[in-house]
Amino acid sequence: MEKFLPAIFIMSVLVGAGKFLMRSGDGATGSEGNTELGQNDNVPVFENSQPWKTVNLEAESLPADVLSKVQEISVVDGTKTIAGVTVYFKEVAVTGTAVPLLLLHGAAFSSQTWLAPPMGTIQLLAAAQHRVVAIDLPGFGKSQGPGQIAPKRTSLFLDDIIADFQLDRPVIVSPSMSGRFAIPYLKEHGDRLRGIVTVAPVGTEVYSAQEYQSIQTPALIVYGEKDHGLGTSSTKKLQNLPNGQVVELANARHPAYLDDPDRFHKLLYNFLRQIEARGV
Repeated sequence: MEKFLPAIFIMSVLVGAGKFLMRSGDGATGSEGNTELGQNDNVPVFENSQPWKTVNLEAESLPADVLSKVQEISVVDGTKTIAGVTVYFKEVAVTGTAVPLLLLHGAAFSSQTWLAPPMGTIQLLAAAQHRVVAIDLPGFGKSQGPGQIAPKRTSLFLDDIIADFQLDRPVIVSPSMSGRFAIPYLKEHGDRLRGIVTVAPVGTEVYSAQEYQSIQTPALIVYGEKDHGLGTSSTKKLQNLPNGQVVELANARHPAYLDDPDRFHKLLYNFLRQIEARGV
């Protein structure tokens, strides 16, 4: 068991907390049994009828009570054999009804990327009562197995991961290389997801605009302003998702979340709030 949280990270994420505005009311507009992020008695009212493409995904900052819990988060790591592959993972298991998340990674990174430093995404999400699983994809990081899984099997492999970890309709975060797994899964099994967050993923060129238009899964489509390769090409395809919103991170490179983690976390937080408010 590990604890990860340098003081510099706490200071960076606390910057946005002062602007968090709370509104008294009866609670969320989401489905029955929904647990609000941060477990507050006073929660912000979220607009759940506005189209996904135009809804404000920066309406609220991370709440102070979530940030105050980050230091308490313990991240457990281990391995599992799934579909013949020894998969290394990091996990925070929490009790609650908040949307679970599966965090993937790019070719130059691993599950370690989502810890603090550099990101702290695992701890923030867990502090907001989400169950979080981050894996090293086959042949990367500490996972064994083939570096290249046949394209026809990547979606099946991701389905096996979700089933083995018992993630009930998770939100997948998929940067870059991990699109080889996430994009086919989105196309084939989008109904098994509550949402997807992409950061310039590979593999988007496989499907047509019409095929993307048939997918109803909510999507947050992030890319860096300086990413003129995959950022531009993947966004051109993914913008056809009817329930997707495209967000450019200013002055950011291909791994845009690393260049602006505060804004990335704010977008992710609001995206999850919208999913819960709408009962997706």
